Amino acid sequence: MIMVLKWLVALAFPIGFQCVEAAATPSLGNMLASNIWKQDPLPLTAIDALRAGWSLVNNNSNQCDQFFGQRYRLGHRLTPTIMYDKLGQLAGLETAVNTDSFPLFPDSNLASPPFHLDPHNGSNYALSIHFTDPQKICSDDHKKPVANNSIGDRFWIRHRISSSENESFDVIPLSEADLLAGMPANSWTAGGCAPTGFAGPQSPGMGTHYWKGLTQDRNCTTVGPIFLLYNHGALHAFGLVFVGADKHVPTVGGKLPFRPPCPAPCIQQFPLQMNGKSLWEFPTQPLHPFFFHEDQSPSCLGQNLNTFNTTLKGGGITLSTMHFFFSDPFDMTCGSDPSTPTTLLPSTTIPSTAAPSARTTDAPVTPPPVPAKSSGGSGLSGGMIALVVCVVLVAMAGAGVVSVWWCRLRRAGSGGQQDGYTGLIDGSALVNS
Repeated sequence: MIMVLKWLVALAFPIGFQCVEAAATPSLGNMLASNIWKQDPLPLTAIDALRAGWSLVNNNSNQCDQFFGQRYRLGHRLTPTIMYDKLGQLAGLETAVNTDSFPLFPDSNLASPPFHLDPHNGSNYALSIHFTDPQKICSDDHKKPVANNSIGDRFWIRHRISSSENESFDVIPLSEADLLAGMPANSWTAGGCAPTGFAGPQSPGMGTHYWKGLTQDRNCTTVGPIFLLYNHGALHAFGLVFVGADKHVPTVGGKLPFRPPCPAPCIQQFPLQMNGKSLWEFPTQPLHPFFFHEDQSPSCLGQNLNTFNTTLKGGGITLSTMHFFFSDPFDMTCGSDPSTPTTLLPSTTIPSTAAPSARTTDAPVTPPPVPAKSSGGSGLSGGMIALVVCVVLVAMAGAGVVSVWWCRLRRAGSGGQQDGYTGLIDGSALVNS
């Protein structure tokens, strides 16, 4: 009996604490993919990067930069540059732009901060975003959050490279409710929303856009450079946005995109795109309702955006974007009111395969009633007490097992599916955004 009781206690308590600990750790998501249409998966470790043909910036494998860790790039492509910590774990990413082909502010929205001069290349400016603790990027024992294969526990935009203290970052809430609670003081504004299927039955979605200081009369050189994307009440993606003039774009060498020919009968033009492995996107008008609401779209962008035709009014104005996804883009929904989170938090209902009588609750289990002590007896026998204790401990163990099951269901429901980016896209169904 004693051995049985010890086993039940050991089972009941640790598993419950494990669930609580995992639920308390915030998670950015369980995947990292780029480009709204390509859904190109990015390597999550330095070893994976090397295997996929990425190269260490500056070719010094023994050096860990105190601010940027170890940075990897694919070929001549500058964006994205991925940051790994000293142990080769994903730490964040950078967007890097060569100012010889894409000029600085005020000729674009590439301004400092948040952009900073690349310490290893005087022509490049970069914007750094951290997914894990930046103060531990060069630590020998730094362990990233592992709950549900999480890629990180934060979204911090660096605006100063003299320190890795908290005040050197713009801390972005992972919860949409927290972002909304800080508005309007935090200057973020809810914009348009693109659900899954917005560009055709098999197209990925983007979720609800949030823009910094967005107004219709805003100067285009102050737009962006980052927009946030929330879905199911959580940050699930973000995007880069670069605004240029005179047909300047942030691609390698300033190379311009092209539009593939549309075979007859041409119903819908294909989006602008780049050859090779470039992940830049080039949306055209109208940008509402998916990027902005109609009364929000900055008038400075004009109607000839990304036409690359300087004979038209505003035809030299460019808008370049790049999306990054932390969770399944094929599970995007939109709420009817942009001032509220896009949907409720992920459902915790039990799948139909579960027994109808199963409970998904961590509520305390009420022990069975104990018979009242009779006036003529000597109370409960030792065997009865042992039986009651045993029943209570068995119930506690059962509740612990159910709580872990429930915890895993919730985590699976909120984390998305990694195989989501294997979905195919019918190019003929794509629209401009």
